[in-house]
Amino acid sequence: SEHTDGTDDIQDATASQKGLMTQAFASKLDGIEAGADVTADHPPQTHSDTHLLDGTDEINPSDILPSVILGYSNTPWRTPVKTGDTYVVGPSPTGDFAGQAGTIANKQSLGWTFTTPTEVYIFTSVEDGKMYINPDADTTWIALENNFASDFTGAGSNGLVPDPTSETGKYLKDNGTWDTPSGGGAGSDTTAIHDDTAGEIHAISGKTDPEADDEIVAENSASSWAKVKMSLSNLKRYFTKDWKVSTYAYNMYGAPGTFNGVSCSAAGLSSLNNLNGELGGIYRSFDDGQGSGQPEAALMTLKLPPHYKAGDNIKVIVNWCAAATSGNVKYGIGLSAIGAGETFRKNYTYVTGTASPDSSTAYGMVVTEASFTGTGFEPGDVIELIMYRDADDSGDTMSGDALVSLIAIEEDL
Repeated sequence: SEHTDGTDDIQDATASQKGLMTQAFASKLDGIEAGADVTADHPPQTHSDTHLLDGTDEINPSDILPSVILGYSNTPWRTPVKTGDTYVVGPSPTGDFAGQAGTIANKQSLGWTFTTPTEVYIFTSVEDGKMYINPDADTTWIALENNFASDFTGAGSNGLVPDPTSETGKYLKDNGTWDTPSGGGAGSDTTAIHDDTAGEIHAISGKTDPEADDEIVAENSASSWAKVKMSLSNLKRYFTKDWKVSTYAYNMYGAPGTFNGVSCSAAGLSSLNNLNGELGGIYRSFDDGQGSGQPEAALMTLKLPPHYKAGDNIKVIVNWCAAATSGNVKYGIGLSAIGAGETFRKNYTYVTGTASPDSSTAYGMVVTEASFTGTGFEPGDVIELIMYRDADDSGDTMSGDALVSLIAIEEDL
């Protein structure tokens, strides 16, 4: 039938249904529906979905651990304890942490929870600023403050190492472990290189004083090695082959290495009788009865090489052998120079001193040195050295002759 507003009964019914549906939809909230849904058979329902958006398992809040802990500690140190406090329990726990060594302690509202690690964690500690890791995914924790230094100690399978200072004096092998070198250790003897299989590979010359043409070569003769160490401590000096030396000297008492029937080989004569291939031996006796100030020792001349720097100091080195094992020898050393065109350059006052016995070497005496400063010498000058023993001086107390086994002149850099 029609109504006065021009609509019919069917139109009225449709409008009414639309209104009811709109009202019911608008009143729906979080699982609660209005109208016919609110009955004794259909009580109001609430639902909170803790699934992730992709539908995977829900998150357990107790599984979420911070990256910063209060400390690696045997007992909680912060007072008062607060919800959320987290520690890695130390190896000897007490109190609230008793019996929980190596676990991760987290304070919740109802008390402490302890998680036994089953995977690797890295935490930064507020207490000491260190980082702690359980590299084997268990309850054993390592502090990282000393483990990534430039000098590693033997790394284990997890790549972590203890404090390298515990391996002082050892050398690193290529398999990541440390060993003690043979022969006293690199750096303290003539041993140059070590490796993990052969030990000592190559040794530096064992001479106490190398000759001019000696060369020091360090080679790797093994297929694999991690580190090398070498010592040059036995190289006291080096005489360059450019220095040409001529001498006026002779051996008064026969064969080299023998002086008045006493062997002086222990004093180094046998290893020092050849310098640059120029000398067949420099030997001269200092007679204990010779008069004061007499030039009775070796006379040496040499031409300063082109690389000599004008005015550099000159050093004279004397190696001795004594006929007696006690008493001092009083000596003097003088230098003069002749320049181009036989121009007299300078004559030096004698440098005097005493040579004393070396108690560690039979009939040996300590090496003596005399330095001449501000020489004024120039490259190409001919240097003349003269040396004497002042046996009449009160400082000369050796009751026997003394032998000069070697005299060397070098630039004092």
